[in-house]
Amino acid sequence: MTRFAAAQEVPASAVVRGWILDHLRASSGSPVTTVDRIAHELERLRRQLAA
Repeated sequence: MTRFAAAQEVPASAVVRGWILDHLRASSGSPVTTVDRIAHELERLRRQLAA
């Protein structure tokens, strides 16, 4: 994530924030379901980055 952000010349937090906002806008489900899905995907990403 950090390398991608650096290549785009933006902070990593901006990349993550944009990703979350995109998922929230694209969601047609309930807000709770959407947040749960985003949290699950972020946890998966965290594990990948930690490996």
